[in-house]
Amino acid sequence: MRSSTRSSTSSSPAAPTSTTCSSTSSRSPDDARRRQLRRPGTAGQADRRPARLGPRGAPRAAGAAQPPRAHPHRGPGGREGRRGRRRVRALRRRPRRLRASLRRALLRGVRRRARAGDVLPHRLPRPQLRTRRLARARARPPPGAARRLLPQLRALRLARAGADAGAARRRRARGGAPATAARGARDWGHRARTRTGEASVLINEMPRYEILDDFALQELERGWRRIVSDLGIEFLYEEALETFKAAGQDVEGELVKFDPDWILEQVAKAPPQFELQARNPERSVQIGGDHMVFSSVYGCPFVREGLERRDATYDDFQNFVKLAQSFPQLDSPGGTICEPNDLPLDSRHLDMVYALTTLSDKIFMGSVTSGPNARDTIAMAELIFGKESLEETPAIISLINVNSPLRYDDRMLSALVEYAKARQATVVTPFLLMGAMSPVSVAATLAQQVAEAFAGIALVQTIRPGCPVVFGSFLSNTDMQSGSPSFGTPESAVGLFCTGQIARHYNLPFRGGGALTSSQVVDAQAGYESMMSLWPTFLAGTNFVMHSAGWLESALVSCYEKFVTDVETLRMLHEVFKPLEINEETLAYSAHQEVGQGGHFLGAAHTLERFRECFYRPLVSSTENYERWNRNGGRDTATRATDIWKKTLDEYEQPPMEPDLQAELKAYVDRRRTELGD
Repeated sequence: MRSSTRSSTSSSPAAPTSTTCSSTSSRSPDDARRRQLRRPGTAGQADRRPARLGPRGAPRAAGAAQPPRAHPHRGPGGREGRRGRRRVRALRRRPRRLRASLRRALLRGVRRRARAGDVLPHRLPRPQLRTRRLARARARPPPGAARRLLPQLRALRLARAGADAGAARRRRARGGAPATAARGARDWGHRARTRTGEASVLINEMPRYEILDDFALQELERGWRRIVSDLGIEFLYEEALETFKAAGQDVEGELVKFDPDWILEQVAKAPPQFELQARNPERSVQIGGDHMVFSSVYGCPFVREGLERRDATYDDFQNFVKLAQSFPQLDSPGGTICEPNDLPLDSRHLDMVYALTTLSDKIFMGSVTSGPNARDTIAMAELIFGKESLEETPAIISLINVNSPLRYDDRMLSALVEYAKARQATVVTPFLLMGAMSPVSVAATLAQQVAEAFAGIALVQTIRPGCPVVFGSFLSNTDMQSGSPSFGTPESAVGLFCTGQIARHYNLPFRGGGALTSSQVVDAQAGYESMMSLWPTFLAGTNFVMHSAGWLESALVSCYEKFVTDVETLRMLHEVFKPLEINEETLAYSAHQEVGQGGHFLGAAHTLERFRECFYRPLVSSTENYERWNRNGGRDTATRATDIWKKTLDEYEQPPMEPDLQAELKAYVDRRRTELGD
C-alpha cells in the first residue's frame, strides 16, 4: 500500500488532500506532522522560514508578491548563464579591484541569497585583506561577532609572550614600522654588510665556490710557466719591447720570453685591493677583497629596441648611460656601452667620455682604442678630479684585451702604457673562446689565460710599480657545429670558478662573468643563459663584473629590454647574497603565540608591521593570475621591460655638475675634435 501511494503521489503532484490523508492514516501523528513540514506551501513550512521583509524592514503582507529568488549564477545587473557565472567568479576572487558600486551590488545579492537559503556557507565570498589598509589598522570582526580566539585566551597568550596588548593595538592602528633590527646578529665570522641605498657596493662575504685542490694549482702553474718561458708572447708595440728588454727579459723581434720567477715578482707588486673615486664621492668603490662592482654592457655595434635591430647611435649611448645611472644595482655605466656609429670614428671617444662624466656621477671606463684616446680620457678626468687627486686615487678603469692566442696588439698596448704612466687602473683580459683562441680543454685554457694576463700585469708593474691592475677573464667556448661563440655554458662556469680561485691564490682582484647570452632576442634562452653566467659570477666572488646588463647576441647587440631584465636578475641575486639574520625578532615567536594552531599569519602583528618590505618585490616579473594578466593586455616580459626602461628615462634626473666644469669639458671636446679634423 505504501508503494502504491508513492507512485500515485509522484505521478500527480497536485493530488487531492484526501489521497495524502489516506496514505498516512496508518502512521503516527508525529510522522504525519514531519511529512507535512517537508511539503512546500504548508503552514508549518512557512513558520520555519524567516519572515520576508518589505521596504524599510516592514513585514510583507501575506498576499504580497514575493520578489524573485536570486539566481546562484546571476551577477550584478541580472545577467545569467556563462557570462553571469564568469562575473560572479571574478567578483569573488578580486573584490578589491572592483568599483565600489559593483562591490556593493555583489554584497547585496549575496545577502539576499543567504537570507533565502540559496547559498551554502562555503560558497560565500571569503573575507579579503586589503593591503592599502593594512598599515593603517588591522582588520577586525564587527562588534559582537565571534572571534577565532576568545578574548580571554588571546589576552593570556599575549601576556605569556610578554607583549603589551594595548601598546600593540595602538602601534598597529597608527601603522607603526617595525623596530630596526641589528644587522649581523647571526655570526658568519664577519660583519653583515650589504648594499644599503644607492651608494653602497655589494660586499659578498659568503664562502667562495672553489674546485681546485693544491695539486691542480701546482699543475696549472707548471703549465703557464712553460708557456711564458718556452713559447713566449708577442708584443706589437715598441715601447713595451724596450721596457721588457731593459728589465732583462729575452726579446727576439716582437716575441718576448719571460723568466717566470721575474713575472711573479712583478705580479706581487700589484695591490690586492684599491679604491676608484667617482665624481660623487658617495659612489666611489673598492675593487678587490669581498667587494663586487657591476657595470653595464660594453663594446656592441648594434642596438635592439623592441623588435628592431639597428646600428647604435649617440642617442642610444646617452640613453644607456642614463639607465645605468638610474639603477642602483649598477655601480658604473661602463665605457663603450655601444658604438655611436653616427659620430666620426676619430673623435667619438671624446663624446662618449663627455656623456659618461656628465650624465652620470658613478665611476667610468676609459677609451682604449689608442694611446692618444687614452690621453684624452686622462686629460678630461684631470679637469674633473685634479691631477694630484688622480695620482693619489685613480678615477679611471679601462679594459685591455689580449689578442689571443699569445699576442698583444699595438692599440691596446699603447693605451695600457698611457694609463700605467698616469697610475690609472686597467683590466688585463685574455679573450679566450675554447676551440678557437685556446685549446678545447678547460685546463689548457686556464694555463694560457694565466700566462697572457700575467705578462700584461708584469708590464704594468714594470712601468709603474704599485699601479692598480685587475686580473681579467673572458672565458667561454665555441660551438663546434656552427663555429659561433657560446655563452652561459657549463664550461664557462667552471672556468670562472677556477679563475676566481687562481686570482685569490696570487692575491689579485679579478674580473669575469656578466649576464652573457648567445640569444638573438629577449627570450627564455637569454634568461637562463644569463643566469647561468651570473650565478657562478656571484659564487666565485668576482670583484669587477662587466656586461652586467644589456648584453645580447654574443656581444653584438646592446638591448634596452635585456638591460632591464638583467637588472631584475641582479636585484634578485643581491637579495640572495645578503646575510641571513637569525635573532629573537626574526624568529617571531610572538607571532606563533598570537596565531596558535590552524590559523593564518596574514593578520598577525608581526606580519602587519613588516608586510611592505618583508619579501622581494619584482621589477619586471608578473605574478597576476591569468584573467587579470589577460585583461591588462597579456604583456610578456619584453613588453613589460619596454615600459620600464621608457619610464626610467622619462624620470631620469641628471646629476648636478658645476656649470664652469661642464663648460671646460665641452670646450676640451670641441678643441680636440677640431684638432682631429672632425
